[in-house]
Formats: sequence, structure tokens, C-alpha cells
Amino acid sequence: MMQSADEARLVHIVDDETTIRAALMRWLRSRGHAVADFESAENFLGWAVETALRHDAVHRAVQAGCAEIEARLAALTPRERQVLDHVMNGRLNKQIAFDIGTSEKTVKVHRARAMEKMHVRSVAELVRLVERARSVWAGGDALAVANPRPPA
Repeated sequence: MMQSADEARLVHIVDDETTIRAALMRWLRSRGHAVADFESAENFLGWAVETALRHDAVHRAVQAGCAEIEARLAALTPRERQVLDHVMNGRLNKQIAFDIGTSEKTVKVHRARAMEKMHVRSVAELVRLVERARSVWAGGDALAVANPRPPA
């Protein structure tokens, strides 16, 4: 999983002395670092394990969603997939019909069946669905994990 720039700059301070933690936090923050402090190694490890489990749960959910999208795409006929590829590129039905050598009515039928199989009602919804999956397939960080930092 890729880290955001903020996560990469996050410095964890573990010390039982409050004044030392406070001084280190001020100094690091003055140099542009994000800082998380912990009173004990036990607190830090508890936070780290919870964070890892949260990341894993989100990752698994995203992967399951991608598998669902892949299954929907696999259910498309080659012609429906071809029409959807054109739709994703912003082509109009008339343009698609000309490009693939068929009638506009046939394009409308393929488009409607493909949208039904993909479980979407609009082209915008289709584009969001496929682009989100492509981002994950390309190794992007499409995981919006809730607050990966510990409480300050």
C-alpha cells in the first residue's frame, strides 16, 4: 500500500516523559513534520496494530469491490465491451455506430444492456466505477483509510 506524503513524514515519539515529548514535538513540527506521540511502547503498538487492521479491512473491501467490477465486465459480450469503451471515451451513439459499422439503434441496445449488466444508471456512474477500479488495478492508492494518524 502506498503512503501519502503526510504519512511518510509522520514521526512517532515514544517516551514516558511528557516534557521531552512536548519539546520534540515542537521541534519536529517547526521543521514541517507531522508528529504523533505516545506515552509508552504499549500505547504505540496498540495504535499500530489497530491502524494495520483498519488498513487491511479497507484494502480487502476495495479488492472485493474490484473483483465485483471485474465480474461485471466479464459478463459483457465483446460488442457490449466495445460499445462501453467508446462510451467511456465520450463518443456519441452516432459516432460509435459509424466507428464500429453498425446502426445507431444497435449501439443503443448494446449500450443499454451493458449499463444494465454493470448495474449503473448513468454514464457518469459508469465512468466513476471503472476509473476507481482502474486506479486500484494500476497500483494507485484508492484506499481512503479513515485517519491513519493517532490522536494527538
